[in-house]
Amino acid sequence: MIRLEIAAPCEPLTSNQRLHHHVRAERTRNWRLRTAILARKLTPIQHAHVTYWLHATTKLRRDVGNFYPTIKACLDGIVDAGVLDDDSDAYVVGPDPRPGEKSPGGLWIELVLDPDCACADCTDRFMTRGTA
Repeated sequence: MIRLEIAAPCEPLTSNQRLHHHVRAERTRNWRLRTAILARKLTPIQHAHVTYWLHATTKLRRDVGNFYPTIKACLDGIVDAGVLDDDSDAYVVGPDPRPGEKSPGGLWIELVLDPDCACADCTDRFMTRGTA
């Protein structure tokens, strides 16, 4: 199991934002690069079940699934680092969102890639296609 702790390099991207395309591209680049740097020394894996926990500075109610654009940028960084060949459905189940604990030090994301997951989705997708 691979676990990355990704400290926010900038404001996160959410599905509800209506950002100027330059701002969106800059934030995407920052999250992607931060993750690629953290992941560059990890051992490559063939596939993974991806789960993430969003640790925010407050315990306010939030929709953690709304942070998918941020997680997508992080997964792209993992592909850039060579940990996964691709982040398509053939290689990844998820990402599954989870609320994290309150983090007074600032927003961060805990990203877990489990190449040995035995859940039904992973078994069906990876074992029956011969990619395991």
